Amino acid sequence: MKTKIILLTGILIFLFSSCENDSPGLKVDPSSLSFTSDMYEAQIILTSDNESELSWEVQSKPDWIDLSKQSGTLVTRTDTILVTADIGMEIGNYSDDIIIKYDDKEIKVSVSLEITHKIEIFPGVGAAKINLRDPLSKVIEVYGQYDHAYEFRLFYPNETEPFEIHDLYIYDDIKAEFRGRGTPEDGFAEFEVIIIKVGAPYDGLTEELIGIGSSIDDVVAAYGQPTVIEDDFWKSGNGYYKYKSIGIYFEYDETSSLVTGITVYIDNILMD
Repeated sequence: MKTKIILLTGILIFLFSSCENDSPGLKVDPSSLSFTSDMYEAQIILTSDNESELSWEVQSKPDWIDLSKQSGTLVTRTDTILVTADIGMEIGNYSDDIIIKYDDKEIKVSVSLEITHKIEIFPGVGAAKINLRDPLSKVIEVYGQYDHAYEFRLFYPNETEPFEIHDLYIYDDIKAEFRGRGTPEDGFAEFEVIIIKVGAPYDGLTEELIGIGSSIDDVVAAYGQPTVIEDDFWKSGNGYYKYKSIGIYFEYDETSSLVTGITVYIDNILMD
């Protein structure tokens, strides 16, 4: 209710305006989101300041942003959108806006994304956002369906029943391989990840800043002399330096002496 008070010739005159309902408004929280290679998910909460229903729709967004929903109707006065940034983008800084339209009005959420070399190859611990001993199912949760899969059955001490089964998932786009193992007793429901291998174009680094494209001399400078040196293994033109005590080995091209692949593992599962 709006009230105006006017003083005319010593007489107070009260003028009452009719009651006016404000048109429904939409608020977003937060109004800006910042993503990085390691923090790539967040939520936007939409809130109506009016009890009536309010419909909204995403009018535009950057290509490197995915939204769990792009339209809706606020019945309970709130709505939630899961926002996911594409961390597969080239290294660089990106910024743009998500524009949400409602009742011929617009509201925006500023979004930014910083892609850098990812320090996420940890000897004996994990790589590519997966830790050793994680369930193999987590790999699919993070990366979706694999491009290739292989199964290995290990028989011991007899040759009739497998005592262990290994599943290998390969993802072509990030050049990563994840091997998990399980046993017949657990029904293979939760294989644990035991080996993670990454190669170009994966751009992760170890804590000592060794990655794909580093020289083998840099590897030795960072980790010392390896436990095992293999030259021209499988006659592929590659060799590897293996550090058994920390659970990592580096494949390298013998011509260029540059690292072409990095593998982390547990339990000395990889043979000498």
